Amino acid sequence: MRMLLLLIGLCFAFNVQATTGFYNVDAAHSSIDFSIKHMFTKVKGSFDKFSGEFYFDEKNMDKSYVSLKIDSNSINTRNKKRDDHLKNKDFFNVKKYPEINFKSTKVKKKGSKSFEVMGELDMHGVKKPAKFMVSYLGTDKSPYGHMVSSFTANSEINRKDHKITWSKKLDSGVPLVGDEVTIELNIAGALDPKKSESIAKNK
Repeated sequence: MRMLLLLIGLCFAFNVQATTGFYNVDAAHSSIDFSIKHMFTKVKGSFDKFSGEFYFDEKNMDKSYVSLKIDSNSINTRNKKRDDHLKNKDFFNVKKYPEINFKSTKVKKKGSKSFEVMGELDMHGVKKPAKFMVSYLGTDKSPYGHMVSSFTANSEINRKDHKITWSKKLDSGVPLVGDEVTIELNIAGALDPKKSESIAKNK
């Protein structure tokens, strides 16, 4: 019985150690996707280049935070003509605004494996509040020996809030391009033991 309790205790300690820490976003196993209405259907796209970091403490979510940096020039809707249009002054104006940034300001637990991340989205030279609904998918050791935590996150923003306003109307009056943008993040992060230890010491 004592051995069983000891094993349970060790498993619990391992889980806490595995999930709590500082992580660097693994872009090779993550994605930043979006969709927006075009006439009566939706066009999907992604940003292929990005980086980020997060601190995750499953037991104390108020101490968790995330920061993401996206290369706006890496937008990819699998159509070069459309991508070139999205990169010019009508939309993202990537020469003037080469980055999109998000920094969290508050993390609030909503369920056993779900939480809200509230923060500031800096896009097209305009900073606006944004909220993501996040699901924690799990933490485990990768085949390469490091711990990985994974999440999926969803949000919806209005592009006009960031002064991205270009559109045309069809003869029926229907806008060619919608205003609401749906965002989906799939994020995997690799644990950084040194930074995790440093943060733990400074708590």
